[in-house]
Formats: sequence, C-alpha cells, structure tokens
Amino acid sequence: MSFTAVRAERGGLDASLPDLGCGWDWSAIHRVRPPVPLACRECGHGMHAKVSPLGLRFFAHAPGAPTCTLVEEPMAHHLLKLELAQAARAAGWMAELEVSGPDGRWRADVLASTANSRRVALEAQLASITAAEIRARTQRMGADGVRAYWFSDRSRIPWLGAVPSMRLARQGEDLVAVEPMARFTGAYWDPEPSIPLSEFVGRVLTSRLVSHAPRTPQRHVI
Repeated sequence: MSFTAVRAERGGLDASLPDLGCGWDWSAIHRVRPPVPLACRECGHGMHAKVSPLGLRFFAHAPGAPTCTLVEEPMAHHLLKLELAQAARAAGWMAELEVSGPDGRWRADVLASTANSRRVALEAQLASITAAEIRARTQRMGADGVRAYWFSDRSRIPWLGAVPSMRLARQGEDLVAVEPMARFTGAYWDPEPSIPLSEFVGRVLTSRLVSHAPRTPQRHVI
C-alpha cells in the first residue's frame, strides 16, 4: 500500500489530504468506471484507490506488482508516517509523504517544508538498521539541504542518539515522545517528561527543541 500515487495530467496524489493535494475529490478516483489510471511513484506499476474497513484512504498496487519498497513496508510503518505528516501539518507546515530526493538517492517518509524552503524529513524507522546505515542515510539527505529526524516505537533502538532521533510509546490512543529528552539547566541535563508526538514535532519544526550530542558523558539528575 501507499498514501501516494501519480496521475499523468494531475501529477502527485496524496490520499491523506482532503483534495489529494491537487484539487481533486476522492470520489473522482475511488470506485469509478472505467478505473482512473494511477501509478506508483516508486516503481511505476499501476495502482487503484482503496478505503480500509476503518476508513483509511490509500492506494494499492494492481496484481503482478514488481518488488517495491512501498509494498514491503508493514502497516505499522504506514500508520506512523501518517501520524508524522498530520503532526507537521498541525504545526502549520506543508507535509508530503513518500518523497524521493534527486536521482533517488533518498526517499523521505514525510517531507515537511515551509514557504521559505526549509525542509525537514520525518522518518519512521521500525525495521532493524545499524547506526552506520542510519548515519549514511541522514548524511545523504543533509547533502541536499534536508535535516532528518528519526522515530521508532521499538523498545531497543541501537541507533538512538546516533542521529537526531526519538523513541515513541503508545499511551492509550496517543503516541508520545518518551526519550531521550532533556533540558540543560546550566549545570546538568535534566530529563524531560514525555510529550505528545504532535507537540514534539511542532517543537522540533519551530526550533523549540533541537538535537544535541554531548561531547562528554552528561550527569542526569534523577
């Protein structure tokens, strides 16, 4: 599945936006005959508009799809991407899902941007990856002027802190940022309490929270 697709005369379509990001109503592509020709922006294979039993709008590959990273992503990954996009939009930023960089050197789960060309990638990373690999991916984005922040809800994250990153946890129906967050008081780094994901993303995008890698071990006051 994917939240994005391509239509020749419309360009990119985003199922998470009310007007699909192109001024088109969902009813124009969902369950219409003949089907509207849509394609995957990743592999180019045909796609069609679908709605899950819970009302989630998305695009599914037609039968016979080739190997495609969007097909292989689990549902949890897609849902986290959607929550990250919604958090960025709530902060007043434009957020595009599944955006590829120049020459396909990288693909952002969510690319948040502003009118003055600030660009931030919000990355859902639930699969296993080494610290070296995630640093390399972060550097590729950074070379194109895109700052990346990584998010995972796994209990053990070996790369946490190797790049700007945050561990998430589910509290009831909500995702919250739980670690590592701290406030420098002038002498020590004091741990900060958990905050809702939407608030955390908003603080990051407005530079009220910034990533920091201490050069020497820091004492945490418990």
